[in-house]
Amino acid sequence: MKRVLSFILAVFSILLCLAGCSGGEKYSYESFFGVVDYSEELSRLVVYIPSYGDVELPACKSCTARFDESEGNDYQLKEGDLVEISFRYERAWDEHGVAIMETYPARFDRSAEGIEAIRENISYKKVDKGYLFSFPRSAETQDLGVGDTVSFIQHGGKDGAAYEKLYAEGEIVSSEGDILTVFMKFYEDEYKFLAYYDGMTVEHRLEPLYGE
Repeated sequence: MKRVLSFILAVFSILLCLAGCSGGEKYSYESFFGVVDYSEELSRLVVYIPSYGDVELPACKSCTARFDESEGNDYQLKEGDLVEISFRYERAWDEHGVAIMETYPARFDRSAEGIEAIRENISYKKVDKGYLFSFPRSAETQDLGVGDTVSFIQHGGKDGAAYEKLYAEGEIVSSEGDILTVFMKFYEDEYKFLAYYDGMTVEHRLEPLYGE
């Protein structure tokens, strides 16, 4: 009898380990990047996520902003916010990850852990043969105008080695006040563009850098 009980306890301990209760990370994490837009058809805010289109803003535990100076209050999302929507869920109970349901507008299949607004005054829309991306001028784009080409470069380093990588480039098609609009053709992974944009610089290059 003691051997049977010992065997049952051993099996139970193994199951706990496999479920992540006694070792390893218990949770999985996923993030989605998009731009908040106002839907005239729905008369409310949605978030445009490349490769998915308009998606309902999910319920979340907190909503914050990197550029918001106020503390202790939830940030109120507005049109033109570039946001990161973060999810955390228990691996033991969900092996399929976060899904976006095919409705209109599409919707996430669960509540988010949090939503963080990363930048303001952004517009990102799919058009024929590419995307229109609008963003505020900065010191590095102050002298650029319609017809100029801009390259979006991510700078970084790994194991002490610096690199710069071209993620996208396009032609400025509109310059209205402090907002530049760039037409960009489809590229390898347009979904990642917004995720990288917060760490990218906009450069004007006569001979754009390709590859790493």
